[in-house]
Amino acid sequence: MKRWIITMVLLAAVLGAAFTEFFVLKNTFGRIETEAAAIKAEMNVDTEHIDTQSILQKVENLEGFWLSRKPAASVMINHILLMEYTAILGRLKTNIIINEYPMAQVEADNLLRQTDELRELHTPYIKNIF
Repeated sequence: MKRWIITMVLLAAVLGAAFTEFFVLKNTFGRIETEAAAIKAEMNVDTEHIDTQSILQKVENLEGFWLSRKPAASVMINHILLMEYTAILGRLKTNIIINEYPMAQVEADNLLRQTDELRELHTPYIKNIF
């Protein structure tokens, strides 16, 4: 009887950790995707002047949000993928600061694509198990 209880407690702990990981990453990447899409849309309004205070503030907020969530995500995501994700965000910010629209557009697209890939990678599909 004790073995059965211990087994169930361990199973519940593993499942609880898995669901927590799923929801934390889902919420994190959902918010990043929303904010990155808003930045991209605002950049497309005036492609000559993307270094506006509004866009810079949105990028600062997005970067701050990511850096606050990165320590928790580093437990769940490959570190190389995290470094690349952080680098994409840094390049987006830099290209906006220097008013380089074509490269900022590329980095915004990269950020959105990488966000989708990381979300899919950490969603419990059968292909991710085997």
